[in-house]
Amino acid sequence: MRVTSIAPSPCPSGGVGIEPGGRVEWEAVVGPSRRRRLHRRGARGQGLVEFALVAPLLIALAFGIFDFGRGMSANVTVTNATREGARWLSTQASNLSSPYGSACPSGTSLTSTSGQLQAWNQMLNANLSMSGVSQITVYFYKSSNNPSSSSAFTGWDLKEDCTRSGSAFTGAVSPTTGSNTGDSTYAPQTGDWVEFRVIYQYTTATPIIHQLMSTVTIDQATTMVLE
Repeated sequence: MRVTSIAPSPCPSGGVGIEPGGRVEWEAVVGPSRRRRLHRRGARGQGLVEFALVAPLLIALAFGIFDFGRGMSANVTVTNATREGARWLSTQASNLSSPYGSACPSGTSLTSTSGQLQAWNQMLNANLSMSGVSQITVYFYKSSNNPSSSSAFTGWDLKEDCTRSGSAFTGAVSPTTGSNTGDSTYAPQTGDWVEFRVIYQYTTATPIIHQLMSTVTIDQATTMVLE
């Protein structure tokens, strides 16, 4: 008996295919190692595209977190400054004379002992930019005129403003204004209330956030009883 064998020759692509009937058909066969290489190459390309899409968002988020942290630190510093200013004034009931909040800041320093000085030093010690302070206001309320019973910064009996004008501050005393009747003869005394307020303009530091929000107003106040 004569046996005839069919030995297929390699196809140009390096692979063969033989059907059960013995017919030879050429078929490109891709080996496992090549498939793995192609898969890795495709995965790398996909990863680069995804990173290119997400990277700007991640960078903006990082800048936002940085500026948010600086803003929170500035807010805490301003709050502590109002507390120091109110605390000093609350112990000076018997020593206060007009202007009761004492002289306004001059440039970035104060030459007299006052509530403003205590607040100023608190901010200076925290390395807060003094150019950001836009207003320091001291409100006085009679003992019968609890500030918590009225809307914020209304109903006061005496108000003393220090408002920034360029590199210095200008002062203004208001015994009467608007709906506040005030009392031109009023002088703070033990048992009265003092409210110390600081308005600070926080400037964002990173370019991306600065384009969206250049400044944020921080407005804090502390109220204490004159001792």
